[in-house]
Amino acid sequence: MTLDEALEKLAKARDKGDQQNVANLLFRIGCLMVRKQEHNQALEALQEAYDICRVLGNDQGRLAVVKQVVPLLLALNRPDAAQAGIKAGLELADKLSDLSARLDLLIWSAEPVLVENKPQEAVKALAEAVDICREHDDRVGEILVLGKLGPVLRAAAQNRAALEVYRRLAELAGGSGDVTRQGLALVGIGQLSLELGRTDEALENFTLAEKAYLSAGLKIWADKVREEIEQITKTG
Repeated sequence: MTLDEALEKLAKARDKGDQQNVANLLFRIGCLMVRKQEHNQALEALQEAYDICRVLGNDQGRLAVVKQVVPLLLALNRPDAAQAGIKAGLELADKLSDLSARLDLLIWSAEPVLVENKPQEAVKALAEAVDICREHDDRVGEILVLGKLGPVLRAAAQNRAALEVYRRLAELAGGSGDVTRQGLALVGIGQLSLELGRTDEALENFTLAEKAYLSAGLKIWADKVREEIEQITKTG
């Protein structure tokens, strides 16, 4: 359905007083406007859809709107509004027992609190997201979350915990063929090992990262890791 077609159907639904269909069409229009990067109009349409769903008692519809709005607010650098949406979304996800939605919202929730320099809150949210992934044997999801958790732990000065996260990430990413995240994890292990005074471990992991990047044809990244290795060997 094109935007023009959706707008035409919306007008007819309004005339008939068909509020459920109005909400559905507003949701679709909001999604179409997001793709067209007409963000303010998208937010207006999605907000109206949310309000109608709230009046109708359609919690599933409200949650669907939140899942569209929160990433948009984060992209628009509106952390306060995003946090409000995340809070409402988590309440709805719990009410509907929707673990998939809760997982997405927990991952998104780390971004606004990091903007506010509250890494501990981000750690808590992402750690819960990891637990959900492990409980449901979602290795793809766990890889995604661990890739976010590692840097957040470092920001929270929890380097030893970050090291364990990077080790787990390297294992999972390597096993799934995700060379990019495997390389990032190995680099993280190398950097943290250096900070802990474990030069040999750092060199080993930097070397593994370089090989992983080269095997995937990521020469620019491999060259950056090579620079780290050469710096260590010079100073060591």
